[in-house]
Amino acid sequence: MATVFDLRPQMRRDNVVLYHDIVCPWCYVGLFQAARLEEQFGIEITWLGAELFPPDLDGPPSHPGPRPAIVRDPSKPNRFDDFATAEGVAISDVRPGFVRSHRALLALEYAKTLGHIPFNELNTAVYKAYWEQYADIESIDVLRGIANSVGIDANALAASVENEVHADQILPFDDGAYGAGIRNVPTFIFGANEVLAEANYDDLARALERFLGRVGRLRDGTL
Repeated sequence: MATVFDLRPQMRRDNVVLYHDIVCPWCYVGLFQAARLEEQFGIEITWLGAELFPPDLDGPPSHPGPRPAIVRDPSKPNRFDDFATAEGVAISDVRPGFVRSHRALLALEYAKTLGHIPFNELNTAVYKAYWEQYADIESIDVLRGIANSVGIDANALAASVENEVHADQILPFDDGAYGAGIRNVPTFIFGANEVLAEANYDDLARALERFLGRVGRLRDGTL
């Protein structure tokens, strides 16, 4: 079920924002939801990093590579599995080990400076590298390789990451994210009116339809 939170005061009324973190399995599903929304409605979604384990927050040790396959108890429902199945997203029972996402989120911020298409290509490649190939996205060399695979200058990307050029664009958990009203990822924000977290596609599509109606009224001066 979608969860609604307070909006960030500075959120623009004509923009759709998606807060995410690559290492979150719900955000892997969100990757496909966002692509479907963009294709269906002809919009561009602004992705913003909401880092679950920023550098100054204690977390589990990094352990790149595949983990042992999940063993399920069929008598116990699994909310995420039900969500992914309902959204039509296949995800392996062999999940990637934990790594910190800070460098990957910095790389994505650099890609934004190149335009929406390069960002989408790198974002998709990073998510798939982590969730499907168990890549160590904490490694700058791995990020270089992913950048090269989508035609982005790996040296420029690495320099931006290593110099933390866009670190101020990443929202850290817990205090920063909670202060902005972000308690779960993925969180979609539709202008200045509606926020949905961990939502199914039908709810997101209806929220986007309402958003586009508000934008139309905003532009013709009736809102």
